[in-house]
Amino acid sequence: EGILRSAGPVNTEEVDRFVRAYLDYFKTPGISIALIKDSKIVYHRGFGLKNVVTQEPVADDTVFEAASMTKPVFADLVMKLVDRSVIDLDTPLSTYLPYEDIAHDERYKLITARMVLTHRTGFPNWRTGKLEIKFTPGTEVSYSGEGFVYLGKVVEKLTGKKLEDLIQSEVFVPFGVEH
Repeated sequence: EGILRSAGPVNTEEVDRFVRAYLDYFKTPGISIALIKDSKIVYHRGFGLKNVVTQEPVADDTVFEAASMTKPVFADLVMKLVDRSVIDLDTPLSTYLPYEDIAHDERYKLITARMVLTHRTGFPNWRTGKLEIKFTPGTEVSYSGEGFVYLGKVVEKLTGKKLEDLIQSEVFVPFGVEH
């Protein structure tokens, strides 16, 4: 604690000790880490194993899958579209695009972009078979990838562009993200 808060340069030996302690404690096979300070990468390093079966080590440039990292990127895109009045956070998504996958439950017509972005759609994280609503949209919080799928379809319809292209042009290119 505190090793990243100093005003001076990053003490790489301290960071290394800190990361190794957490890897040991949580029994994590490997990690790739980068520290950014004042919009510049000041430290990056790989630790441990990329693959425990092959014993391949993590390199400084190893890229890992990391949970749902696209959700905040997509949320940034949605908020840019809100700023341009392409989509409204509180307009039911069904007014933009009816969703056949859940048309059997009228409650889906309550779902808004705000509910998707705050995980209040009532959808499960991922369906197992037929898509169902677990609770009335807006009344509870439950993590849901399914809501983001629906909002993604709405965004594609409203913009006439594929999500991958929109995220490239609206988020990655302006921030200089290459990988």
